[in-house]
Amino acid sequence: MSLNTDIQNVNGAVIHPLRASKASSAKRDYLRALPRVWREVRRIRPDILHVHYGGGYGLLGSLVPARRRVLSLWGSDVLVAPRKSAFRSLLLRWMISRSDAVCVNSLHLAEAASLYTSRSVNVTYFGVSPEFFCDHGGERPVGSPLRIVMVKNLDENSGITTLLSAIQAAAKAGIDLHLKAVGRDSNGWARSMAASLGVANSVEFVEFLRESELSRVFSQSDVYVQPTRYTEGFGLAVAEAQAAGLPAVVSSVGGLIEAVDLVGGSVVPPGDPVSLSQALISYAADMSLLVGARESARRHAKKYAWEVVAPAMDEVYRRLHEGCGSRGGQRR
Repeated sequence: MSLNTDIQNVNGAVIHPLRASKASSAKRDYLRALPRVWREVRRIRPDILHVHYGGGYGLLGSLVPARRRVLSLWGSDVLVAPRKSAFRSLLLRWMISRSDAVCVNSLHLAEAASLYTSRSVNVTYFGVSPEFFCDHGGERPVGSPLRIVMVKNLDENSGITTLLSAIQAAAKAGIDLHLKAVGRDSNGWARSMAASLGVANSVEFVEFLRESELSRVFSQSDVYVQPTRYTEGFGLAVAEAQAAGLPAVVSSVGGLIEAVDLVGGSVVPPGDPVSLSQALISYAADMSLLVGARESARRHAKKYAWEVVAPAMDEVYRRLHEGCGSRGGQRR
């Protein structure tokens, strides 16, 4: 069930749209959908109601009757929102209390969620799709810019300003970098920043790519970068890029450290363009370092392949369906 009117058909799933148009996306739309959700849940009578995100959907799923309820927390719903107000903190605690199992997609998020419950939290990672485990498309020609890619909505938390400053610093050191930034650039402020720093010709902005298109971009790049400034639950794109053989350079924020291969990749302080620039220059200057890091990155990403991580979610469902582990869980 979703308020998203653009949701794609999913093989094996029956989709129940909760509104007819894109007319609005206000918070009140969740409460308006409550009667529909209530009717559908009563009609379907699911063995398990799985609620995703401790916000509007979490509220909806907690208000309807269910035999067994799972709440998955995704990131900002546990890292940011409950710290902004006492009300959001109390609301999150209430949602958790209404659930028979709580799931998160990183150890970092499990630690954050434990602040709002004394129960165990299940770590059920988001998986990397098979198409990302592809052959690398080959190294760049000698003398051409290092091809770097980043997948993140380009807001202040993304660290795009740090990355653009790092590209500028590398250029001053005589090292050319070319960035493909995949993500929404609200009001074009990231483009404006690139222009003001004189690196606009070194950056290509792309708003949206399908998985197959993103996989192709990864295979034609050299290094993945995610310089998040403040909060990050995990960093699925980091794992996806590594599956394609890209060493990753990330900031030491949240779940990124868990996602990155620490052998072939690099971790730098957040908001530090000098350290970020130096890490990227090391890959640009030493082709053997770059090539040697690819297999290490790919091995690390295999830890997050769907066939490896999906059984953890199956186990949560199994325990609840068999009537054990109710109002509890197991940290995995």
